[in-house]
Amino acid sequence: MKDLSKNGLSDFQLIALIFVAASGTSIIFLPRSVAEAAGRDGWISIVLGGCVALAAAVLIYYLCSRFPRRILPEFSMLILGKPLGIMVSAAYVAYALLLGGTTLLIFGEVTKTWVLFWTPQSVLIVSMLIPLIYITLQGPVPLGRYTELIFYFVGLVVLILLLPLPEANFINVRPVGAEGLAAVLGGMGQLPFAFLGIEVLFIFFPLFVNRGKVLRLYLMTVMLLIIFYTGLTLFTYASLGVEKTILQVWPLMSYLSTASLQIIERFDNIFLFIMTAKIIGLVAVQYYAAAATSAVITGGRYFNLWILLLLPVLYGITLLPFSQYAVFEFASLVGTWGALFVGGLVLLLLSVTLIRGLDEREETQK
Repeated sequence: MKDLSKNGLSDFQLIALIFVAASGTSIIFLPRSVAEAAGRDGWISIVLGGCVALAAAVLIYYLCSRFPRRILPEFSMLILGKPLGIMVSAAYVAYALLLGGTTLLIFGEVTKTWVLFWTPQSVLIVSMLIPLIYITLQGPVPLGRYTELIFYFVGLVVLILLLPLPEANFINVRPVGAEGLAAVLGGMGQLPFAFLGIEVLFIFFPLFVNRGKVLRLYLMTVMLLIIFYTGLTLFTYASLGVEKTILQVWPLMSYLSTASLQIIERFDNIFLFIMTAKIIGLVAVQYYAAAATSAVITGGRYFNLWILLLLPVLYGITLLPFSQYAVFEFASLVGTWGALFVGGLVLLLLSVTLIRGLDEREETQK
């Protein structure tokens, strides 16, 4: 892939890109998922799971930094040979489409259930796919600018999340640690879907201007995700109580519905409006990753064509005929297998890289 460092992504766009790519629809049901397994200690599961995500981020960075001018399909073919490299890259394309499609599927369910009761889900999805495709066609730098804009709105989301706190009672999260270690570890099993997305560094690493700062900014972004998830889970428990949280299909929406001001009554609707732009950004990042990988597999050509060819696959995933609760099971399955795929891929590529002594950092500096 050609060097775009002179017209690449800034430090802040790195933070925005990773944050937008990782924090998706899981935040809407995450408090219930971890509460079902770990009770009132679900927030501890998030902290521990976040530490695992930090360790994975270090390995992802270390792998990408050894090939600073290559993206995943390029260095996977170099490491494993062309046939295996193409297979691995094709699997990554399927993973990115599945993650993006599942995110759209869940968000469509939330929007239809909470706001647009009579609107067909296919109409909702198409209305999001149109701007998504347009953004992706513009290339990685405009995409980075879009995620930067979305990140600014995250500050507004944080303010909205703080509004119900006057009614909260943090006694609901005590006693800390009472559920036991086994329950906390079980809660960690609900987290993979929440942290999937941090691996987009595979595709965007060569585009960052200040590659020397990537590790620090990358880890800082993952820590922001941990704080964000932990905070919203604690707020939900404190406001609704753990028992009521478990009974809610979309606990974060129920939490937001308890807040109101004289001039604004439905903060949950404002949250969904911001989340719509956020979800478009997340899926656009994954869709770009899938199209860019497909283009490299076909000799570095046909990027725009791949964007059109992959669209029916992405759209088809969003129309899977699941019931509402089956959607959660599907998301959990995608999260588990996605985490195993990304983890196994990193360990495989990094192990073979170290055995073969492959390292292009010095060549890049010359």
